[in-house]
Amino acid sequence: MAVNEEGFVRLFNMQYAPSQITAVAKEAISDGEFVFCSGATGVVNGGTDSYTVSDIEVATNASGANVIGMALGDADSGSKVTIATRGAVIVRVGTSIDASQAAGVDGSHGVAPAGGYDEVVGRTLTAGASGGYCIVGMNLV
Repeated sequence: MAVNEEGFVRLFNMQYAPSQITAVAKEAISDGEFVFCSGATGVVNGGTDSYTVSDIEVATNASGANVIGMALGDADSGSKVTIATRGAVIVRVGTSIDASQAAGVDGSHGVAPAGGYDEVVGRTLTAGASGGYCIVGMNLV
């Protein structure tokens, strides 16, 4: 798996913290993996009083489709995990990518040029060679 061995790595001390949500892991999730939502329908009603953290369930996204963010820590199946949805992060590169290019997630949790992928996770701030790293301005959810 091409996840950054350092896990989630956020850059820059921006004025606003990156957007984060808390969810429940449907499977073991590693720090720095891209995740997608996977859960039941009809778990909330029209009021905030119906919401609990367990209403949002996430799993790792091997296909690159429907990415909602990146795990901010390791989580066992059934435990809570915080997901970053925005921010500048260092990620592994699956297929070489130029700076300022729209980035998608490939099947190994690395980023690649977005052309052939379902979900654009952000735009590269630096270029990266296959197997290396780049900085992505992640902008999801």
